[in-house]
Amino acid sequence: MIWDLPTRLFHWSLVICVIGAYASITAGNIDLHEKFGLSVLGLVVFRILWGFVGHAPSRFSNFVPSPTVLASYLKNWKNPRPGHNPLGALSVLALLSLLLVQTLSGSFSTDDILFEGPLLHLAPGFSDTAFSIHNLVRVLIFLMILLHWSALLVHRFVLKEKLTGRMITGGTAKDKPGIKRTVLGVALLIACLAGAHSLVLLKS
Repeated sequence: MIWDLPTRLFHWSLVICVIGAYASITAGNIDLHEKFGLSVLGLVVFRILWGFVGHAPSRFSNFVPSPTVLASYLKNWKNPRPGHNPLGALSVLALLSLLLVQTLSGSFSTDDILFEGPLLHLAPGFSDTAFSIHNLVRVLIFLMILLHWSALLVHRFVLKEKLTGRMITGGTAKDKPGIKRTVLGVALLIACLAGAHSLVLLKS
C-alpha cells in the first residue's frame, strides 16, 4: 500500500490542527482556535476532493467496502490485508464527516461576546443550534480519536503491522503516483487551506 505525499501531508497536518484546536479552545484563545478550525475545514475539503481525483489508493472507490467485504473482514480480521481494512475505511469516512460537521457548525456559531463564525451572517437564527452541535460533535470526535489510537495499537502489537511508519515514509508499492499528480495534490491542498481561511473575509 502506498500513501501518496498529498495524503501524508493531509494526515499529519490534520493531527496538528485538531490538537491545536483542542489546545487553543482549552486555553481560551478563540482567535487561534478559529484559525486551526478553518485549517481543519480546508484539510477535510481537500481529502474529500482527493478521494475522487487523487492517486488510486487514496480514492474512496478503492477502499470503501461493500457490505459483503465488510462481513468477510469481520470473520477474518486477524488476517490483515494491504491498505485500509474495511473497518478502517469506515472510520476514515466517519471521522471526515464529524470533522466537516464540526468545522461548519463552528463557522455558524457565536458566543455573543468575543466570537462570531465567518458564516454566521448567512443564518444568524441557526447560531444556537450550531453551537450545540459543535459542543456535541467535539465529544464524538474525541471518542473517534481514541478508537483510532486503539486500532493502531491492535495493528502494531496484535497484527504486527507498522501503520504509523508507513504514514511517514509512504509505504512500498510499485504503483507510485507520478510527479504531476503529486504536484496537483499539493497544489489542491494549499488551495483548499487558502479557501477555508479566506472565509474570515466574509465577516467584514
